[in-house]
Amino acid sequence: MAKTVLITGASSGIGLAAARRLAAEGYGLILVVRPGTRFPEGTWDPARVRIAECDLSRPREVKALTGRLVSEDVPLDVVFSNAAVQPWQRQETRDGFELGLATAVLGTYGLVEGLHPLLARRANGHPPLVVVTGSLVHRWGEYDLGDLQRQRGFDPNASYYGAKLAQMQLVTHFAAAMKKEGIAVHSLEPGMTRTAFARHFRGFYRMMSLLWRPFMRAPEAVAGDFLTLIRRPDLLETSGTNWLKGKPRPLSPAARDRKAADALVEACRALIEKTA
Repeated sequence: MAKTVLITGASSGIGLAAARRLAAEGYGLILVVRPGTRFPEGTWDPARVRIAECDLSRPREVKALTGRLVSEDVPLDVVFSNAAVQPWQRQETRDGFELGLATAVLGTYGLVEGLHPLLARRANGHPPLVVVTGSLVHRWGEYDLGDLQRQRGFDPNASYYGAKLAQMQLVTHFAAAMKKEGIAVHSLEPGMTRTAFARHFRGFYRMMSLLWRPFMRAPEAVAGDFLTLIRRPDLLETSGTNWLKGKPRPLSPAARDRKAADALVEACRALIEKTA
């Protein structure tokens, strides 16, 4: 029986390339897109592909989506948490959260925590899997646990680097917490990739993103890396690994810090509870 994969950020870039590759391979898909997004046309088998609208920056919507999938007992084998955003100026969601943090960190946490029951039900034979899109820049990331919202000063790069570090700490936390249940958790580092991610960049960074674009990887290449990863026979044994072009690439010491990762999870829970 073909596996079912849930992909966030599925309407463009790496998410869309992965969706197209997996659809061609016969996988079942749950493609998560922002409300109102016009999903790209293509050969999508309605019997295998489900489009789910959800604003991942809003915990209530994430809880509603995951709760719906759990109540329907949807067979789910892989969760690909791929969505992220790097706003160039500080923006707040309707819940009052900084947009980058809400999408990448609270969104990833809420998605994985909410889908945990479905993954646990599939934990036999080939282990169910969580994959989070990583980034080189997590190695430069820092954040203040007392100011996750970047209210004391906002820099778009520092904010994004810190969010990617936090995401990798979530990988560390969930890998340790879920391994005993037979669920594997990994991160996929794509390298510089030709996506629309830099659309918000300004000035020097905008210019450099355009100059470097011809030398970046195609999203289809990263989709190939993703397919290779989810087919690995040693997913559970290697849980917690970061992968780049099919090879392990160590996460930073800060990303592997279990104490910091667990503290971040508690902070995420506290923030999300405010919207309950």
